[in-house]
Parts: sequence; structure tokens; C-alpha cells
Amino acid sequence: MYSNLITFPDILNNSLHTVTIVDAFEDEIELVAKMCEHSDDYYNIYVYNTNADNDILWLEKVVDLSNAVILNIDNTSQEWLCKYPKTHYYGSKKFLIPNKKLDNVLHYFFIKDTI
Repeated sequence: MYSNLITFPDILNNSLHTVTIVDAFEDEIELVAKMCEHSDDYYNIYVYNTNADNDILWLEKVVDLSNAVILNIDNTSQEWLCKYPKTHYYGSKKFLIPNKKLDNVLHYFFIKDTI
């Protein structure tokens, strides 16, 4: 078995834990890919970049399919995603939902079983 990194326009339907990462930097996505290579857990990881994809309908659909959304709050115009209880964010901006704040893009994968 293996993890899947998925970009627009693809959508997978399977039973893997599904995460959408929004507006992460390229080097952060590379870190996620390396983490997946060495993890005993397997994921569907949707990667959305506002500047490249600009397909908001695809983003809405994969967010609905996801167990969690990870948002780089310093690099996005998609703050509306914070309204979803499954959204976690990282970056320097502060919101009124401190229990959803992550240290970095990888943090969720290490704490997902405790939240």
C-alpha cells in the first residue's frame, strides 16, 4: 500500500485517511511526500495552490471528501476554509481557534490520532 499525492483535476475514492493541503510552499509539500514514504500510515493528500489551480469547485469537493484540511494561513486567500471544523492552520496569523493551530504542515500527521 502507499500514499497518494493528488492535484487538480484528479479525485480518488478509497478508504484512506484523506487530507487537503492548501497553499503550502513547494518545499513543504516535498516534506509531506518524504514523510509519507517513511510512514506506516497511508493517505490521500490533495494539494491545492490558489495561484496555480484556481478551481474552487474542485477544492470544495476535495475538502468535503477530506478528514482534515491543512491551511498555510500566511500564503492564502482561502481563509473561508477556517469555518470548517476539520480545518487546521499554520503560520503567523492568529485566529480565535487556537486548538486548530499547527506548528507546521507536518504537525497534523503526528497529532491526528489525538484530535
